[in-house]
Amino acid sequence: MSQPRFLVVLLFLSILGCATVGTDSLKTAQDDATRQKEALIPVIEQLYLNYREADNAYRDLRDLAMGYLGQSDSQLNYFQKVYLHIRHANLLCRNQWELLAIINYIRAEALTDYFTLRVRDLRRAIFETETELKALDIYGPFIENPKVAALVGRAVEKIRIHVYLYEKLLDRCRPLARQEGPTPIPAASGG
Repeated sequence: MSQPRFLVVLLFLSILGCATVGTDSLKTAQDDATRQKEALIPVIEQLYLNYREADNAYRDLRDLAMGYLGQSDSQLNYFQKVYLHIRHANLLCRNQWELLAIINYIRAEALTDYFTLRVRDLRRAIFETETELKALDIYGPFIENPKVAALVGRAVEKIRIHVYLYEKLLDRCRPLARQEGPTPIPAASGG
């Protein structure tokens, strides 16, 4: 075989070999992403179940609120504050679940952007939910009715589980999200 023909065959084989290796590494990366995405599904399901349980506690509180009409203004005030903070924390959870539940409908090429947005939203949800928990820690002890206090305690327990599940989801979404570098400092404009 002549030298140029041999080099052409060698070049062709090396390109073919690289394409096979490249395809294998791409397939492995896609399989890893699929496995990581599938690992999110049970946590998303847990989030929904926990949301439903917290929502049941919220609805029970709403039903009890009718009994507070015409009673002590201060107790009604505390009850309403607790009720609203529980409602807001639970709405945050439902919104997170709705955004995460569509994971199987996101196009493969858009997954990195999807997970980047989910990481941002989960961080925000953690912050806002912890703020709601602090408010519940402030107003909850002023509730005098033991039945209402027990329902508030049940709701707070479920909301704490929301935060735990958000953190778990955040840990699983971070590797799939776009890695953000530090925010650039804008250059001073000369005038």
